[in-house]
Amino acid sequence: MHRTAWSRSWAPTAMALAAIVLAAPPARAQGPAESPTARHELALKNPDPRTRERAARALAKLGPKALPAADALVLALKDPDRGTRYAAVDALARIGEPVVGRLIAVLKDPDADTRYAATKALSDIGAPAAGPLVAALAAPEETARLAAMGAIGRLGAAGAPAVGELAKLLTDPSEPVRAGAADAMAQLGPVAPAGIAALVTALEDPQGHVRNNAGEALAAIGDAAIPGLVGALGSASGLARKRAADALVAQGEKPVPALVAAMANAAPNMDTRRAYAAVVVGMIGAKAAGAVPGLTAALARTNPSELRRAAARALGQIGTAAASAIPALDECTLADEDDLELRGIAYEAATTLREAVEQARRDKAPKDK
Repeated sequence: MHRTAWSRSWAPTAMALAAIVLAAPPARAQGPAESPTARHELALKNPDPRTRERAARALAKLGPKALPAADALVLALKDPDRGTRYAAVDALARIGEPVVGRLIAVLKDPDADTRYAATKALSDIGAPAAGPLVAALAAPEETARLAAMGAIGRLGAAGAPAVGELAKLLTDPSEPVRAGAADAMAQLGPVAPAGIAALVTALEDPQGHVRNNAGEALAAIGDAAIPGLVGALGSASGLARKRAADALVAQGEKPVPALVAAMANAAPNMDTRRAYAAVVVGMIGAKAAGAVPGLTAALARTNPSELRRAAARALGQIGTAAASAIPALDECTLADEDDLELRGIAYEAATTLREAVEQARRDKAPKDK
């Protein structure tokens, strides 16, 4: 009896399950259009740009699993819709190293927007793209080399291995290539000290764009570039001296000790460097207060006239911190001073300092209520 009761109670349930199974549609083999990426790839061809962008973003969420869609995503870098292109860049960057070769090939594309999209993806991938990008610097196509430089500049520390090749390109016959190499090193900044010597030489480039980028690169490199920049103050090229001066001023008070040492260097053929070192100290201004003793010493009559004039002018530019130099400046204004130009500069500097000291005294005095 117990067995019969159990069988009866089970029978309706079993029959219901059988009915469900019979009613269910037969299972289908998963086709290509139903793979994890294929439906998104198809959507990348949709006429609606919003759909294409949505598809690229969906692939980006898959990360490395979106590799099967890599070719479709590379093609999407040419999409006329900016949102789709940017989403494709993101998706390719998240796939990572496996797509580096495809992206390097895109650097030769004739379309600037497409090349830029590829460089953005490569720089986002980071270190795995560094080696192939360095190799791309030797591409016969100038546009490909320039695109590779743009990507390298955004690699940060991962771009350090490229500095040697970038330095070589500073002597390339093409101005855009030279300027691009200097700009890439300016972006790399502190990780590019290996390029200092080549960048200092580039300060004498006949093209202003190259000189400017080289100066910015040296300033961005920082402390390591200071000796080279101070050395460039002795260049026969006034334009090179100007760019070196600007790069030194951009570093604030850090170059002051090296500039003071340069002013004191009385070795042969150093007159130009000594004078320009004093000029740069004046350009730095109040932050160069530590140079006051060196500037005061530079006023000595045994020194070259250009150095003495530059030192007097710099003391006036430093402000109240240079008040101790007023007696030395006054001595330069005396009638027995042969350099009439120096006498005028020293007079102006001493007057400026006296006025600054007096103004500072008044500012500190208690105000009447």
